[in-house]
Parts: sequence; structure tokens; C-alpha cells
Amino acid sequence: MKKYFINIIMVFTIIILLVSIIKMNSKYLLLIDEVKDNYYLDSTFISELSDRIELLYKNSHFEFPKETFVINEMGDSINFQSIDFEETLFVIRFSEFNCSSCITEEMKLVSDIVKSKENIIYLATYTSHTDLLIAKRLMSISLPVFNIPFLAIKNDMEEKMLPYYFTIDKNHEVKNLFIADPNNAKLTSQYLQYISTILK
Repeated sequence: MKKYFINIIMVFTIIILLVSIIKMNSKYLLLIDEVKDNYYLDSTFISELSDRIELLYKNSHFEFPKETFVINEMGDSINFQSIDFEETLFVIRFSEFNCSSCITEEMKLVSDIVKSKENIIYLATYTSHTDLLIAKRLMSISLPVFNIPFLAIKNDMEEKMLPYYFTIDKNHEVKNLFIADPNNAKLTSQYLQYISTILK
């Protein structure tokens, strides 16, 4: 019984933290209901969620280096700034360090947005350019995938080798950060539904 009440207190503490984050950035409005609906889950879930919230809080406005160079599918090195987009670009970030089956499942969720929206790119990190192209084919990715060096972007998700999503505007300001959660497709779907409302 004591453990049950401790879990409840932990969950509501997390919810309060989520509310404070919501005040900073409205995108989390779509996510808080998921936390409330799952308050009964075990301490492992609570711990993982707490870690994700901390990462989101610390990295929600990381800077994307304007001088970053990426490799396009032809094998050419180009400056990220040369990628043309209007207003908001949605970036899907993954690498060869991620669980392959997990990323494949994430790509299935993303595919619905890809079919109906523009201004979407994939940023991947693969040692071998050929391996990247094979992964793209196996994941049925239809849009451009750019290879970017490991740790070219400075944030905690990169260091922890986590897949994540974000948007970037014309001023290269990063917004709408979300850490992929292969174990919670519903949460990811809610985030992607929100993203679909802000893309062309």
C-alpha cells in the first residue's frame, strides 16, 4: 500500500512538472493526457518518463549549428543552410546506433505525415553511406535522407544516442523537440498529429 501511494505521488509530481513545461511551450498540451491516462503504470515507466521530461526540459531550445555540413544521397557534402524550405522544417533524427526494428516502427508512424506534408527531412548518422541507403530502402523512406557526422549537433540526445524529432525555422531556431519512444506509439502519434497541424 505504501509503495502504491509513493507511485501516485511520483506520478502527480511528474504531471506538475509537465504543466510547468506546458506553460513554456504549448506543444506539450497534446502529451499531458497520456501521462494522466497511464498514472497506474509501474515505477519503471515513471522513471523512464521522468528521464524523458528532464531531457526535453534541458534541450528544448538547443541550437542547430548553421555551419553544419551534411552528405546528401549522391554523396555530396552540402551546407545545411542550403536546404530550401518554407517557414518550418520537420526533422526526423536517427542513426545506426538506434535499434533498427524500433526505428522502422517509428518510420511507419511518420509515413502518414510524409504522404500529406512538405518540408520534412531525415537526418541520419551512418558510418557507411551504402548502409544508410540500404536502411532507407528497408524503412521505406520516400523523402531525402542526409548523413550527418556523429555529435555534429550538440545536445544530450546525441550523446545518449537517442532518436528524436524537432522543427527548425528560417532562423535555425529549434522547437517542438520530442524524443522517440518506440514503447509508446500512442504518445508518438499524438506528437505527430500536432506536427501535422504546423506543417504545410
